[in-house]
Amino acid sequence: MILGAAAVVALLLVLLELRLRSASLWLAETPYWHDLLTERKVRQMRRLGHVDTVFVGASTVHFGIDPLVVDATVGGSHVSYNAALNRCLPIMVERWLSDVVLDALTPRTVVLGMCHIELNDNEVFGANRLQDYLGSRTFRMRPLDRVLRACSGAELVRYLPRFLHEPRRAAAALFRRKGPLVRLRADTRIEGQLGERGIGTEVQGRSYRNGPKLLEVLARDVCCDFSTGAYQFEAISRIRATCEARGVQLVLLATPCVEHDVASLITSGVTFDDLRRCFGRIAERESIPLLDLTQSVTDVEYFADLVHVNGAGRVALSEHVGRALSPYLDPDIRTHPIVERELPDAAS
Repeated sequence: MILGAAAVVALLLVLLELRLRSASLWLAETPYWHDLLTERKVRQMRRLGHVDTVFVGASTVHFGIDPLVVDATVGGSHVSYNAALNRCLPIMVERWLSDVVLDALTPRTVVLGMCHIELNDNEVFGANRLQDYLGSRTFRMRPLDRVLRACSGAELVRYLPRFLHEPRRAAAALFRRKGPLVRLRADTRIEGQLGERGIGTEVQGRSYRNGPKLLEVLARDVCCDFSTGAYQFEAISRIRATCEARGVQLVLLATPCVEHDVASLITSGVTFDDLRRCFGRIAERESIPLLDLTQSVTDVEYFADLVHVNGAGRVALSEHVGRALSPYLDPDIRTHPIVERELPDAAS
């Protein structure tokens, strides 16, 4: 009798685990990191293992680079991953690389992508995000947390806190009928936000528009009192040193934006020509390659807003990145010729 009951309980637990692995696409577990996006990217990276190239940076890279398109453009056996996070400027990239990315993916090349306005030393957008990151649960775990994390390959363990805290809401979300009823491997994507290989999907279907909230945040927190040459430059220098110590090539990528609209937010007299020269000075000082793609995608139909490309823009930009990056990659992963392809229709 006891063995029979134990077998039934075990079977129910296995079925619940398999259901959780499917439902994780839209469920939000209690994260060890400062947000769910970071949590899921960590899981994706640890599952993927070694890659040739990893892209890091802020949301302009998260939404702007499709590793699958880059790989197809480079050709051969090249494998890349998009490890960019929202508001992850160089001062945070420095920690993110050392804490997770370099150990999880052991890349040969790290591409640090930045938009012009992310060079501002007086911005508060990324500085505040760094504090959120440093306050993550993963940096202040108690012994029980470490045990639970060690067991977190089981979705039952990962979602247990949510079921204890909000049992009704969690159960209702669990049994939404969407996708397969069960999965053997947990889904590491986030519905409407995160796809495979770290691709950001949130803005892919948008046409160009700039809401008042976005404009206010950019003017107040990103473009405020614009000044360059100090701590963002210093952070890039430390990133280069960290990569060099690991035998990893660092490449600097300058990403495009809608310049005539962004320029209206910069009131300190700094021009885009000044900022392009800043990228050149960084690359020269650190002796690293610069991929200046600021003019690669310029039509507003490729943009979701001032600084983020949409789905069509992401494909176009990623092809440019693949072609520009290819000469700096190890030759053994470029065994096939690079084929120049027409850019996708912005309406597609």
